[in-house]
Amino acid sequence: MIIGMSESLMNLDGSHILLDHVTFISLHRIIIIELRWKLTSIFTHFSLLFLLAGVMTVLLLLSFRLCKPSSQTTTITDSFRIRAGDTGSARNPLLVHKDDNDLWSEASSSDSQSPDDEDLEGSSNKRICVICYDAPRDCFFLPCGHAASCYACATRIKEEHGLCPMCRKATKKVQRIFTV
Repeated sequence: MIIGMSESLMNLDGSHILLDHVTFISLHRIIIIELRWKLTSIFTHFSLLFLLAGVMTVLLLLSFRLCKPSSQTTTITDSFRIRAGDTGSARNPLLVHKDDNDLWSEASSSDSQSPDDEDLEGSSNKRICVICYDAPRDCFFLPCGHAASCYACATRIKEEHGLCPMCRKATKKVQRIFTV
C-alpha cells in the first residue's frame, strides 16, 4: 500500500468523499459482488419466467387437443398422408382416364336414355341445355364427362374460359353425343 494515496468517491448529493486506496478497492469489490448477484437474480427470474411460459403453452395446446371431438382430431401421420397425397381425393372422376375414343363411346352409351326412363322422370327439362334452354343436350365435356349443354353452348364455353359448367374443372375437349 502506498501511503498518501487517496481516491475520490462522489456522494449522491454531489459532494466528494476522500477514501484511502484500500477502502476504495474494498467498496468497489462490494459493489461488483452486489451487481453480480442482482444480474444473476434477474437472469434466474427471466429463465423461470420463460420456463413457466413454455409449460403454460404446452398445457394450453394439450387442453385444446383434448377438448376437440375425436372425429376432428388427426394424427401426425394422417396429416402427413394428406400432404403427401397418399389418400384418395375427395371427388372421384366420373370417367376413368382412357383414350378420347373410349371416353366418347362410354359417355354416349351411358347418357342415352330409353323413352321409358324419360317418362319415369316426368319432365323433358332433364334433356335440355342448361345454358340456353333451347336445344337438347347433345355433347359432354372431357375429362369430367358432364353432359349439361348443347354442342353450340359447349363449344362457346370451351373457347371462352374452358371450364365445365357443372364442376368447374378445366375441360380438354367437347365431344358430341349421337343417339341412334
